[in-house]
Amino acid sequence: MKIQLFSISYFVYIAIFVVLLIILSKFLKTKSDAFNKRFISGLLFFALIVHFSKLLFPPYVNTELALKKITPENICAFSTLTFPFIFLGKNKLLF
Repeated sequence: MKIQLFSISYFVYIAIFVVLLIILSKFLKTKSDAFNKRFISGLLFFALIVHFSKLLFPPYVNTELALKKITPENICAFSTLTFPFIFLGKNKLLF
């Protein structure tokens, strides 16, 4: 499925994520710092799992494209692969 740039579905997805962001920020504001850290690290590791699980679905199954697509080839993939470990690490400069 491809989403045409500036189509109605393009703005619907953006609106859904903005609303979700507002709801999550209000939800996490009332929780403890320990809960917030566990919640955010859970989201980061879930994204890491989703990044590697795409190899189980077409068009990545049994192709040479698969290895290229799990490497940090763009900023989004690099962020997905590194942020969970930076978030849990002790280095305040990277955090």
